[in-house]
Amino acid sequence: MSEIRTNKIDISLNYQNIIDDYCIVRFTTSKKYIKTGALFLDEFQTKIKLKSVVFSGEYGDRNLFILFSKQEYNKINLRSELNQITGSEDLSFEAFSNIQELQKISKPIIAQLLINSLSSPNSYRYSFNNLSGHFYYFNRINFEVKTQEEKQTIFKVKGIQIKISAQSQIELNVKTFSNLLLSKKLGFTKEKPLSRYPKYTFSYSTQTLKRIVNSDVISTCAVFINKQEPNKKSTIPFINFSSLQEFNASKMGALNFLFQNIEDKLNTYLSIAFNTIDKYKNIPFDKIISKNKTSYVQKNCSTEKLNIIDCIEDENSSDWIEVLKPSLANYFPLKNIKQSKKIVEKQLNLKIIHSKSHYEKYNQIEAYKLEPKFTVHHLTIEDFNLNRGSVKSSLDTVIKELIIKNDILKKQVSIVDWKSYGFKENWIFGIKNEDRFSFAAINPSGKITFNNFEPSLFNQSEFDTYFEIFNSNDKIEGIIINDKNEINTIKRTTEFTIPDFQYIYNSLELENKEYSFGKDNLIELINSSEIQSDRTETYIKRLIKIGKSEISKSELIKLINQRNDTKLLSKHIFLQTGVLLKSYLRDKTRYEILNSNLDICYFENGLNNSYFVGVKGEGIKSNIPRAAIIRNIEIVNNSPIFFDELLPLMNVDFVKNGDLTVNPFPFKYLNEWIKINNN
Repeated sequence: MSEIRTNKIDISLNYQNIIDDYCIVRFTTSKKYIKTGALFLDEFQTKIKLKSVVFSGEYGDRNLFILFSKQEYNKINLRSELNQITGSEDLSFEAFSNIQELQKISKPIIAQLLINSLSSPNSYRYSFNNLSGHFYYFNRINFEVKTQEEKQTIFKVKGIQIKISAQSQIELNVKTFSNLLLSKKLGFTKEKPLSRYPKYTFSYSTQTLKRIVNSDVISTCAVFINKQEPNKKSTIPFINFSSLQEFNASKMGALNFLFQNIEDKLNTYLSIAFNTIDKYKNIPFDKIISKNKTSYVQKNCSTEKLNIIDCIEDENSSDWIEVLKPSLANYFPLKNIKQSKKIVEKQLNLKIIHSKSHYEKYNQIEAYKLEPKFTVHHLTIEDFNLNRGSVKSSLDTVIKELIIKNDILKKQVSIVDWKSYGFKENWIFGIKNEDRFSFAAINPSGKITFNNFEPSLFNQSEFDTYFEIFNSNDKIEGIIINDKNEINTIKRTTEFTIPDFQYIYNSLELENKEYSFGKDNLIELINSSEIQSDRTETYIKRLIKIGKSEISKSELIKLINQRNDTKLLSKHIFLQTGVLLKSYLRDKTRYEILNSNLDICYFENGLNNSYFVGVKGEGIKSNIPRAAIIRNIEIVNNSPIFFDELLPLMNVDFVKNGDLTVNPFPFKYLNEWIKINNN
């Protein structure tokens, strides 16, 4: 069983080498925060070159750490420079110039200063305010670029901010810098108008953003601010190993870039090692449960009637529904699919509506209203493209949502066979819902009871317990109560798992490397491979017909027309020559390199048990959009940990269509019940 790495790290610093080459200075203000940030450094009379800056939340916004090269620091009289600045009476500084002083600074801050210095080029002078206090990784694949009149304009620069937290965890946060050409869409407020946002321009020489100081420059370059359009969220895949280019643009590509630079440029000062999980219980996605779940979906559809309600009622929507019906007939008997002008009781109701923005424009948002006494699901005509190949996947989601809502109305789990889990007791699932607590209780036969819990003279003590649980930590996602009134809590942490990104990069780099084989040498390699002899002869005949003495990797792959033969030859050539035709990362090596991001994994973590939920290991795609977040299971009032009994309730793929769910699926029922009743 291979170990699993997490983003929790051990930081090793060579203090002597740092002291020999650098000086760290901490600036502190007597005010609440340093008003101009690092910009006050521009007011120094002497032109001083910095390596990096870090604002530390650990020490409060009143502190700014600066990394100088020792050579630069020795050139200046910092006290004299500071005294010449207006408002300098609020500022003081402390230089950490020996090992004993340096060890007073937390390791994450020193590590971040060293990492941030990687963005500071040595070839020419960068002004101080170009140092943002962050380390950003940019890849043009993640930019939003439009071509207008044969000229390309960058509208959005999406980057990955790599940060080491005070808890020594690596954070990979997506940040969006929008071009001021989009300023009308960015939604500024009186509290924070455009003028308060720092302005940046993209430096092609360093492939990073630099701060704009001189306002005259703004008219001559593309200007960006760190702001996204309201209600929009930028995403970058956690990992994508479909190609070297896609990998480099992912979060793991950014992490690989960082570790390469630490090894190449900072190895005499800094080294980082990931914490690992050695003992764990891995629960692969269960085919039996998957088939069981599918049969129950089909069983529901075979006995339920579907009522389609056209809330748009124009020619386009009428035609659209007629095109939709044959796809729905894959789920429901055609005779059970009807259309009417109103919701029908005891049927599954599918309302065809416009997008929310349409109704907001005309102040008709009630079109999205849900009815607690009916099973209703909305299908947005603008967002549901019947011409796409993904229509089946989208319809799967719609049907499952209808079944779940119908289960809530009937107060009975039917999307799976609850009895097959073999529970002998009731389970209660609870969440905090604004100022109250909401619960779903499920008995061994799958019967559900929903209720809201509010304080009264008779349950104040119990209410106080729930209040204390949820208010003790805002990361508590839910609680589970058994028949003995024992409680386990689910708490989301800031830890996530890390795959073997360096192995993936090295494999893709080898695969991407151009190489040509001599024809005679290639014939020998094919002959000595494990490919069956009859096909070997065919491939060699094709090879001889090629009128070239040198054959490239891409030409060879086209020549071998059977995937398994290509795999056999690729393995053989790699063992014989070290040349890699194809990496085949999605095949047998996936559990070796992606074990940290597959299936459900349960393990002990100090005093608590913990788990994470990745993607299904079987049939894995090369693009994994999100990290596998670690969640802790914690006890209340000396209760035992019983959460492991509920692991099968996450081994389903109907909460997130096609993906495993990160919490037991009854929480989905509870959240839907709250949404319907609040609506």
